[in-house]
Amino acid sequence: MELNLSEPGQSRYLRVYEYYKELIVSGQMKPGAKLPSIRKCSLQLQLSRTTVETAYMLLAADGYIISRPQSGFYVTDAVLAAANREEIEHGVPHQEERPEIRYDFASSNVDRESFQFDLWRRYVKSALRQDERLLSYGEPQGEREFREALCAYLGRHRNVICTPDSIVVGAGVQSLLHILCPMLRERDSVWFFNPSFRQGRQIFEDYGFWTGDIREYWEKTEMRTGSFKMDLCGTEKSDVCAKEMKTMPFEQTSEAMKSTGKSVCYLTPSQMTVWGEVMPVGDRMKLLKDAAREDMLIIEDDYNSEFRYYNRPTPSLQGLSGGRGVVYLGTFSRLLLPSIRMSYMVLPPDLLKRYQERGRFYNQTASKAEQIALCQFIRDGHLESQIRKSKKLYAAKAKCLCDAVRRIFGEKARTHLGDAGFLVLMELDSPLTSAEIAGRAAQAGVAVRPVESVGSLLEKQEHHFQEGYPKLLLSCASMGAERYEEALEVLKEVVYKKEK
Repeated sequence: MELNLSEPGQSRYLRVYEYYKELIVSGQMKPGAKLPSIRKCSLQLQLSRTTVETAYMLLAADGYIISRPQSGFYVTDAVLAAANREEIEHGVPHQEERPEIRYDFASSNVDRESFQFDLWRRYVKSALRQDERLLSYGEPQGEREFREALCAYLGRHRNVICTPDSIVVGAGVQSLLHILCPMLRERDSVWFFNPSFRQGRQIFEDYGFWTGDIREYWEKTEMRTGSFKMDLCGTEKSDVCAKEMKTMPFEQTSEAMKSTGKSVCYLTPSQMTVWGEVMPVGDRMKLLKDAAREDMLIIEDDYNSEFRYYNRPTPSLQGLSGGRGVVYLGTFSRLLLPSIRMSYMVLPPDLLKRYQERGRFYNQTASKAEQIALCQFIRDGHLESQIRKSKKLYAAKAKCLCDAVRRIFGEKARTHLGDAGFLVLMELDSPLTSAEIAGRAAQAGVAVRPVESVGSLLEKQEHHFQEGYPKLLLSCASMGAERYEEALEVLKEVVYKKEK
C-alpha cells in the first residue's frame, strides 16, 4: 500500500492511519517494531506534527500501537487485536484456543502463604489516613523517609554504601532504566550477562545503545574475570545461548567494540544462572578491577539476593567497589508481592550529580501511599520477618517438590536444589529434548521451563549432571505443595507415553 496524500476525499490524518494500519495488519510491521517519532514522521511526510499525532493516537486507540513514555510508539499484536474485534462484532472465532495451564511450575508468582495480607492492610490503611500528605504529588526521587529507611536496610543487609540522597525510587526496574539511560550519554554499548532480561535490553536499544553478550566483549579484549569468564549464562556456548544473547551481527558487535564510547556491563551477580548460582567474592573483586581498568560502568541488578538458603549472602559489588563505578538496582516484588511495584537504584557520585541536575523533571511512578506504608513496614522490622518466613516456606516447598519427584519418577529422574531456593532442576532419563518435553507438558496443562545445558559453574559446585539428559527448571513458588504429585503424574505421562 502506497501513501498518497494528494488525493481528495479523505483527511490526511486518516490516510496516515490507514497506511500504518495496513502495514501492521499485513505483517510488514511486526509486533514490537518502532514507528518513526512524531517529529521524524512529520518531516518525512511534510505534514504538521498535529496531523501525525492525531493519526498515531487513533492507531493507539484501536489497539494497533502503544505509547511508551520517553521511548516512542510500538506495534502491538494488531492482527490478534483485529481478530478479537471481529469475533466480538461477528461472532467469528479468531484462533484455536490454547490449552489451559492447570499446574504451573514456570510462574514467577509467589505463594499466598508467604505474605501477611492482614498486616500489610493495616499499614496501607494507616498511610491512607495521612490526608494532607496524599493531597500532593510524591517526591520525584521517592519519599524522603522511605529512602531513609531503605538506606538503613541496604547498609545492614547488602553492605551497600549510600545515603538517602543517592537513592532513586520507581515503579519497577524498567521505569528506573528510563531515568538512567539519558545520563549515560558518553557510553554507547551495553553488554548483558543475562539473556532472559529482554525488557531491559529493549529499553537500552530504544535509547540507541548497542547491546550484546558480555562474553563476546571479554573474548575480544584483554578483560578476564576468573572462572566464570566463559560460562556465565548457564547454557554454555550452545547455539541456543548464542541465538538468545546476541542482538546484533558479529560485524556490528566488532564495530561497537572499536567505538570510542565507553561501555556498560549489566549483570545479576546474586543470580548468575537461571538456577540461582552466585558470583564468588574473588570473581567479584576481579570483575571490579577489570571494569575499572576498562572504564566500564557496572549495573548490578541484585534481585533475589535475600533468598540465599544454603550460603551466607555475598557482599554486593556496589559495596565492594566503595560505592563508585556501580549502579545498584533492587526490587521488592519478590520479597513482598509482584503487584507492589516498588524498585530503587543507588547512583554513584558522578551519576548522582547528573541526576540532581535533571531529576526534578521526572515524575514519581511509584505509589506515594505504598511508599509511606512500606517505610513503616521496614522500620517496624517486618521486612526482615517477611524474608525469614518466605525463606523457610520456600525451602520446605523445594524439598517437598524434590521428594515428590523421587516418588513419582523413581530412577528415571534426579533433582538438584539451587541456591535461590525457588527453583528445582530436574533431570530426566528420556530421549526427548527439554524443549519437546516442555511443549508436550504445555499441551497437557503443565507449565515447565526447559534448560538445554547447565554450564561449568554448576559442575564446580560438585553437582554431577548426566550429559545429554533433558533438564527442566521447576518453580515451587506459586503452586500449592499438595498439588505437586498430581502435576508430576501428568508430566510423567506425557514424557513416557510412547514407552507404554
